[in-house]
Amino acid sequence: MMTDGVVLDGARTLFGSPLFEFSLPDAGRLNAELLSIALAARTGSPGVRRSNRGGWQSHDDLFRRDQPACRALCRHLVDAAEAATQAVAPDFDREAGALQVEGWFNINETGHANAPHDHPGWLWVGVYYVQAATGSGEIELVDARPLSRAQRAIGAGCFAASHRVTPRPGLLLLFPSHLRHSVAPNAAATPRVSVAFNARYRELPPPDPR
Repeated sequence: MMTDGVVLDGARTLFGSPLFEFSLPDAGRLNAELLSIALAARTGSPGVRRSNRGGWQSHDDLFRRDQPACRALCRHLVDAAEAATQAVAPDFDREAGALQVEGWFNINETGHANAPHDHPGWLWVGVYYVQAATGSGEIELVDARPLSRAQRAIGAGCFAASHRVTPRPGLLLLFPSHLRHSVAPNAAATPRVSVAFNARYRELPPPDPR
């Protein structure tokens, strides 16, 4: 690119936060089964309260469930985490570390939301939408750089204070765990049902030389 007397030799994006979007090929059938599982789980458990404001959240036992739909979803979630890792760190040896994961169901009825939060200690955070009607609440990711406010005056997307994604069934989002995020209140008449999960790599001990 040429400007008046200045030659642009290159440009990089430093300290960027990637956001990955995946689609599941078997989402329709899978979501019907996951919805049934999630609603049954809510009936049998009071759940836990973390960032949810009025909604229901299961314990983080998704990867220990033996229902075929849960096992199928978990395989997709692991594949997504490994694909994202490969994209940002192509030289990372996946065989050198064990992938640790945890996941849970979220059910947000009309008016329910999730307060701003992050997931310290993890590499990736993901959310998969099982059921999400129009108006069921966008997820908002907030810029993690505290001193970037001045740059927002030029209106560049890379300097935006936050980014919102409209949920849809079958959409899988994956982003770094340091990004604070929240979910707007559900304005739809039907519950928004999603699966959230965390992933990280744990270093394996060196092989026994004996």
